Amino acid sequence: MRRLLVPRWRRVLVFVGVFLAGGATGEFVSLRARNAVPAGPSAQQWAEWRLARLQSALDLSDEQKERIRPLLQDAGEDLSAVRNRTAAEARQILARMLDEIGGELTPEQQQALIRLVNAGQLAEARWY
Repeated sequence: MRRLLVPRWRRVLVFVGVFLAGGATGEFVSLRARNAVPAGPSAQQWAEWRLARLQSALDLSDEQKERIRPLLQDAGEDLSAVRNRTAAEARQILARMLDEIGGELTPEQQQALIRLVNAGQLAEARWY
């Protein structure tokens, strides 16, 4: 019985093809994940919501509301900056994670992963 031998160049070509497919999949999934972060409320919205909550709970006077509003707006701007930094870092971590997962999958599984991310069915892609 003669064993079929695959020429070395074919094995190398298949390996390179799988490697390139994984890289392309990782890049695609990473791009998709970067755009998956929902925007939070603006600093102004956040401040108004908090002011309404404080007004409801504490029965603030008009004078108190006018003094508290700028404090809430400043805090809202600071929180917005932190949220933006954190979201950007989370997107990078998520993209790296999906890229690493893609590297462990077969080409068929990589395509399925892309479909999951595109359909919004992968919870991790919706977290950030």
